[in-house]
Amino acid sequence: MTKRIPPTIFIASLNVIVFAVINGFQLITQIPIHYVNKWIMPGVDYQDFYQASLQTLSGRSPYLVERFVTPPLFALANIPLALFSFEVARALFMFLIPCMVLFSYLLIARGLKASALEENDWLVLGGILVILFSYPFYFLFERGNIDGVVLLLMCLGLCSMPKRPWLGGLLLAAAIHFKLYPILFVIPLLLARRWKPLFWTCAWVLIFALVTAPYWDDFAILLSRRSNSFQLFENGSLVNTSLFLGRLVGSFFGKNELFWTYAPLYSATLYALFLGILMLTDYKLSHALTPGQHIANALLYVPFMVALPKSVYHYEFVVLIVLLPVLDYLWSGTVLPSERFALGMITVGVALSQWQAVALYTLTENTLAYYIPGLGLLLVMAGISAYKFMQLRQNTQKW
Repeated sequence: MTKRIPPTIFIASLNVIVFAVINGFQLITQIPIHYVNKWIMPGVDYQDFYQASLQTLSGRSPYLVERFVTPPLFALANIPLALFSFEVARALFMFLIPCMVLFSYLLIARGLKASALEENDWLVLGGILVILFSYPFYFLFERGNIDGVVLLLMCLGLCSMPKRPWLGGLLLAAAIHFKLYPILFVIPLLLARRWKPLFWTCAWVLIFALVTAPYWDDFAILLSRRSNSFQLFENGSLVNTSLFLGRLVGSFFGKNELFWTYAPLYSATLYALFLGILMLTDYKLSHALTPGQHIANALLYVPFMVALPKSVYHYEFVVLIVLLPVLDYLWSGTVLPSERFALGMITVGVALSQWQAVALYTLTENTLAYYIPGLGLLLVMAGISAYKFMQLRQNTQKW
């Protein structure tokens, strides 16, 4: 990357080239390929949300639906669609998925337009290309899960907070109650001393918890039962990536049973280290930021939301798409080579996280393909902590 090639253009170009290479090899080898692992039917995950809403309408627990594994609020929010037949509701929801992902990206791109890059229109086009060629986006669309809804609520919440903290807090609290991982946004709000948005977020979280109180016992039982669920494929968690790296090292130096046994502990330690550097820097430096800088700072926590627990489906990596305008924003204001190197790490990591892993696997039959998105996430987290550490060191030297 150079000043004339911002991160979004680099990621879009790289991923389009990879897509073209995959299709070129398919034409040469005539090996049938597919871009997602099809399972039962399109929108199979949405079927569980739909059935959970029907159970709620009937006055029963949504957790009678075995595969409904999120907090209870979405079962209530989805009731308007549950009034239609499943086929109609599924079609409407799947139509909304690309709209929500695209709007989330455009919303952040507009919110960070203060970077005043002349190539802003090209950056938007580049971001759209990344979405169109994104494996996590294909996966999310095929399964019909709600991460697109959560992404949109997160972006709307962050952009609403400067002028309407009550609304931003409501949207962010809804995202937290749809899937738990957006709760990490509480950290940058607290560290930046943004008391009004923090108050409203916590207040709405409490209100939604009271509204759905009858179902939380069932959710807690389900959560404890599923906390140890684990799979190797389609899993981009930090634990799974650590296990892969352990196997890779073991192939050269011999099998190490201790690494296998304590991989979750190693992963948690690495996670805590990366997140700790991010939090320490924000605590020291985020007391006087512009609204755009607050948005960019908060979105750097997004990769940490989808690194845990043990199983994280690759479709959840669609949330990393909103890092594209953040990277462009930071790149335009960075001159130090060390900080640019760190931003380059994040850029490459985001690119890898969106690669067509399933298509690569069906073409090569090499299981490495399934670990590329997880390796990308690890690189993103390492790059963010490196960038923040350099910021902290730079400001410490000034003092």
